[in-house]
Amino acid sequence: MLWKEFFIEGRTKFNWLVWLAILVLVLLTLGSGIWILGDFVWNDVLQDRFAFQGRDKWERLSENMNMWFRFAGSSVACLTLLVIGVRASTSITSERERDTLDALISTSLSGEGILLAKVAGCVTSMRPAWFWFGSMLLLALCTGGLHPLAVPIIVLAWLVYALFVTMLGLAYSMFFKSSIWSALFTVLTTLVLGGGHWLVTTCFCAPIFSLIVFGLNQGVGRAPERIFLRIGEYFVKFQAGVTPPFVVWWCSVPLIDRNHFVRDRDFWELLGFSLVGLFLWAVACAILWFGILAPTFRRLARRNELEYS
Repeated sequence: MLWKEFFIEGRTKFNWLVWLAILVLVLLTLGSGIWILGDFVWNDVLQDRFAFQGRDKWERLSENMNMWFRFAGSSVACLTLLVIGVRASTSITSERERDTLDALISTSLSGEGILLAKVAGCVTSMRPAWFWFGSMLLLALCTGGLHPLAVPIIVLAWLVYALFVTMLGLAYSMFFKSSIWSALFTVLTTLVLGGGHWLVTTCFCAPIFSLIVFGLNQGVGRAPERIFLRIGEYFVKFQAGVTPPFVVWWCSVPLIDRNHFVRDRDFWELLGFSLVGLFLWAVACAILWFGILAPTFRRLARRNELEYS
C-alpha cells in the first residue's frame, strides 16, 4: 500500500506549460536568493578587499537574505501546502472514478492502515518541492538569513500544516463523489483557514471593536479602554499565530539582528502565539483523524461489519 501511494499515486504528470510555470517560480524564488548572494560576493567581497574588516556588510547580507526568505520561502511553503491539499482531495475520489476502491476495500488491510498510507503518500508527494524549499532554507541558513533555531520551527510548522491539509482533503474526498468538487472545497477551506478569516475580522469585528472603544472613551474612562485595547491586541496576535503564512514569516528569525527586533516584547509574544497556534493545528489534526477520517472510512470500507460478523 505504501509502495502504491509513493510510486504510483505519487507520480504527478505535468504538461510542458506546468513545468514552464514551475521553472519560472523556481527562478523567481530560489534564483532571486542566489542573485542576492552573488551581488554581495561580487560587489562587497571581490571588489572591496576590506569587506571582511567590518560587520556592517555581513549584517546587511543577513538582513537581505532574511527578507528574501520571509517572502519567497513563505510563498513556496504555502504553495506546496495547497498542492498537497489538492492531491489529498482526489485520493479517494480517484479510486472511485477508476473503479479501484472496491479492490482496495477487499484487501486484508485495516481502515486505519489504508488511511495512514494515503496520508503518508500525500505528504511525501511533494518530494521534489522538498529539495526546492530545502535549498532555500540551506541558502538562508548559510548566509545568516535564518537563525539555526528557526529552522526546526519552520520545518515542524510545515509538517503540521501539511498533515492538516492532507486530512482535510481526505475528508472531502470521502464525502464528495467528484474530484472537482472535492478539490474545490479543499482549496476554499484551506484559503479561509490559511488567512481568509482576516477578511471577516477586518470587515465585521474591527468596526464593532472600534465602536466599543469609542463608547468606553466617551463614557467610562481610560482604564476600561486600556483593558479592552489589550484584549483586542492579544486577539489579533492570537489570530496571527493561527495563520500559517504569518507563522512561517514570523519565525524566520535572522542570525544577526541589527535592528534589535528579537529583543522586542511583541516578538516573543507573537512567537508564543505562533507555537500555541501550532499546538491547536496539531489538535485539529487529531480531531480530524479520530473524529472524522477513521470512523468514516471504517464505515465506507465496511470494516465494522467485518469485525462483528
